[in-house]
Amino acid sequence: EQDYSFPSSHAQTAATWATALFFFGVDTHLLIFGVVVRLATGLARIHLGVHSKVDIVAGWLVGFLLTTSLWKLDVVTWY
Repeated sequence: EQDYSFPSSHAQTAATWATALFFFGVDTHLLIFGVVVRLATGLARIHLGVHSKVDIVAGWLVGFLLTTSLWKLDVVTWY
């Protein structure tokens, strides 16, 4: 039996980028692309059987909360 991480780091990374694109106020088309990539990443990980739905949702949640927290705390200074 293979042991994969919880939460999914692929889903977390995709959610982090999608959330960051939102906060930076990028073009709507790029934001939609980011959300599509986020969803596709999660669905692909489930389809490949390397993560469960809970792993993916948890990854999305961690990525969103981490990015939002850093943004609200004004830790992000590279904008």
